[in-house]
Amino acid sequence: MIKLFIIDDDAKFAHAFQKRLTDIFSAYDTVTCDVLTGDFDTIKQIGDYDFVFLDIDLAETTGLAIAKHLRSTSFVGRIVFVSAHDNFVHQSLALNPYYFIRKGSLNADVTTFRDMLKDLDFTRERITLTSGKVSQVIPMKSIIYIESLRHVLYVHTTEGVFKDTRPLQAMLEELNGSFAQIHKSFIVNHAYVERYNKTYLILKGGGKFTMGRIYYAAYDLSYKEYMLEWSY
Repeated sequence: MIKLFIIDDDAKFAHAFQKRLTDIFSAYDTVTCDVLTGDFDTIKQIGDYDFVFLDIDLAETTGLAIAKHLRSTSFVGRIVFVSAHDNFVHQSLALNPYYFIRKGSLNADVTTFRDMLKDLDFTRERITLTSGKVSQVIPMKSIIYIESLRHVLYVHTTEGVFKDTRPLQAMLEELNGSFAQIHKSFIVNHAYVERYNKTYLILKGGGKFTMGRIYYAAYDLSYKEYMLEWSY
């Protein structure tokens, strides 16, 4: 399932855009698309959305302020700015948006956005976890880190801890470029990393892990590649 969230104080536009986005993303998977048209200052934490579409010029705040807040939290979805004010394009770049849709050039920009989606492999953004007779599909971006303990994988996510029975190396091969191994027993998601060095790694919001000496060079390269290719 692909989860979308539109934040815009123009209710008429937002609901028309909701239908348009649902039609676009339905080509890839089932879609849910939520809309918020007011009370923007109450936004503290946005859930597990794949894309958030932010109007910049809002009644009570700005989309830029909301995006800056999201970047300071554990939110790892993609941000798309939607605005009638083209002059915000350059200012928005500091927040690593996936795209900027201009309301004044809506049809052309939505067409470009639709084409950009073709480069995303949505099947590589979810993974099936299996433990015993229980299987469940979760979004990879919700995984914070994975620990191997007594031949069982404990997958720590934003929604809780799940188990899987495959070997750690097999799990790493199934994951996308957001993940890398830092220790014989740990894989981490780059999106949740606060900082690291040759000795340890610290996650956003807490959590300190030993950096295995033989894993540092590969991890450092993987993280830098992620920042170039996977960070939006």
